[in-house]
This record gives sequence, C-alpha cells and structure tokens, in this order.
Amino acid sequence: MKYVRYIQFPLVMLAIAGLAFSLQAHVAGYLVFQPPLGSSTWFQLNGVVVLLVPMIFITRYLARGYEKPEFWKAVLRGCPQWMKYTIVGIFLYAFINFMLSFILPLPTQPGIENIPLNRLMRGFSVHWMAFYGLAVGVFYSALKTIGSDNSSDRIT
Repeated sequence: MKYVRYIQFPLVMLAIAGLAFSLQAHVAGYLVFQPPLGSSTWFQLNGVVVLLVPMIFITRYLARGYEKPEFWKAVLRGCPQWMKYTIVGIFLYAFINFMLSFILPLPTQPGIENIPLNRLMRGFSVHWMAFYGLAVGVFYSALKTIGSDNSSDRIT
C-alpha cells in the first residue's frame, strides 16, 4: 500500500464531487427540473465503478487485524464523528427512500419508459449518494490514517 498516498487525495476529491452531483440530481428529482449535468447525470454510475475497486482494497487494508464487529469502526477510524453520523444518515435516508418507492403508486402501464424521469432520478441518485458518501468516509479515513504514526493503533 505504499503507492496509496499518491492517490488518496484525488480519490477523496472524486468521491466528494460524486456526492455533490448525486445530491444535486436528487434535489432536481424532487423539484422536477433538469439536473445540472443534464442527461450526463447518468454517467455518475461510471464514477461508482471507478471508485469501487480502490475502495475495496483500501477498506480491506484499514480493517486488517480487526474482528468483524469492529470492521466499520476500524475502516472509518480516521473520520471525525460528524462524518460518521452523516454517512449513517445518508444510508438511513436511502433505505427509507427505497421502501417508499414500493408504497408510491407506479404508472398503470408497465415498462421503465413509463416511469417519470424525476422519479427515476430520485431512485438512482439516492443510491449514488449512499455509495459516494461511504467512499468519502473511507478515502478520508485512509488519508488521515495510512502512513501516519498511529495507523497501527487499535480503535477505542
């Protein structure tokens, strides 16, 4: 993991940008207007794929030597408390939004093309927010702990 320090900051910045754009797309879905990126908003899924592989490796590195119950505490140990609460809040919001999608009525005609674009945007963007929010936490934690003197310390 000696090369991780060279990509940590760009990964954090890419994750923050993805979180900001997915939040904008989500708000645009509620307000029923075109998202700031227009039809290119759907390319945010590519950012998820790009960040997924480094996030898996960094997460495994940060959690090495820890038991499963301590996994997320170990991974996010470099994050401030407010960031941890924000990540949990985004995931709770994504779960509630997902459950509400089953309650809200669907169009009478089958097919994804009959679902209003703003509703699709809200559904997809909330999951992007959850992923990008977690990515921000993981990469920020890596930025603060990998290579520091206390990176091998146990969590408390």
